[in-house]
Amino acid sequence: MRKTAVLLFTLMMAILLKPTDVWALSCAEIPSVEEAYERYDGVVTARVESVQRSGDHNRVKLTVLQSYKGVTEHTLVVKEDPNWGALDGPSEPGEEYLFFLSKTDGKWENPLCSPSAKTSVASVMLGYLQGKEIPLSEETHENSSTTGSADGWIAALVIGIVLTGAAWYRYKLPK
Repeated sequence: MRKTAVLLFTLMMAILLKPTDVWALSCAEIPSVEEAYERYDGVVTARVESVQRSGDHNRVKLTVLQSYKGVTEHTLVVKEDPNWGALDGPSEPGEEYLFFLSKTDGKWENPLCSPSAKTSVASVMLGYLQGKEIPLSEETHENSSTTGSADGWIAALVIGIVLTGAAWYRYKLPK
């Protein structure tokens, strides 16, 4: 009788104190490569150049090797969860990955549950993507602004030196 009372008490407590919220990832299953290609805004293979912690996320700098959808830049900075990242953990510098990226407010993100993975284990997905390659831009935004800015400063410096020399020559000559 006592065992029955304890069992009933335990059952009643479990019913009364049951949790109302369950926290889990919304992706119990990884999407197929076909579904992922349709779902994500950008699909690229890229080498991870650096990973920096920035608040509650990582900033991952990528050199894009090949684009299959949505990306034409040679370099990207991608937001990534510091614990999950790609399927086998957060991105590692020096490694090459197939990234399935989302774009929010003009910024790229490697979201939780995307099937991003190291290229060494993504052969089936890469096979599906063959023939879907898109060209990268001729010049990166980052490099073009740096080069243009440097060229402008050099030209301004040369012109300044020439004008200063001409003014000095004109006013210092004996008359």
